[in-house]
Amino acid sequence: MTHATKPFIIGSATRTKSGAIPNGQVGLGLALCKLVIKAHNGMISAKSDNKNGAVFKFTLPINKIMHSQVQKWGNSLGIRIPKTIAQKLRLHSGSHVELDMINQRIVITKSNLELDLLLDRIDSTNFHHENFTDDSNVGNESW
Repeated sequence: MTHATKPFIIGSATRTKSGAIPNGQVGLGLALCKLVIKAHNGMISAKSDNKNGAVFKFTLPINKIMHSQVQKWGNSLGIRIPKTIAQKLRLHSGSHVELDMINQRIVITKSNLELDLLLDRIDSTNFHHENFTDDSNVGNESW
C-alpha cells in the first residue's frame, strides 16, 4: 500500500454514524473496491434503505476484445456464449460492463448502436436482452 492511499483507506474505514465500528469489522472492503475501480477508470455507486439493505453497483471500462476472450469471460461466469454470438459481440472502447454474479447477468451500458442492434437479433433461447432505463442508467441488460 502506498503512502498516498493510506489516508483514503483509513479515512473511509473509520466513518460511521455512531463513530463505532460494527461487529468488529474494519470497513476496508468498500474502500478498497472504490480504490481499485477508480484506478481502472470505472464507476461505483451505492443505494441503501432501512428495509432492504444496501446495493452496490460498479462498472469497468473494457477495450475491444476478441471472441475467444468473450467466451472465456462467459465461461468464468458459468454462462455459455455461443461462438457465433461471441464473434459478433466484440465490445468496444467506451462500453462499460457490469457483472451480476448472483443472477448471472451481464449489463452493458454506454454501448454503441452496432452492439444494440446485434443484441436485439440474438436468439432469445440462448440469450435474453432488453433495453432498460432506471434512475441512474440507460443501457442494455442481457442474460
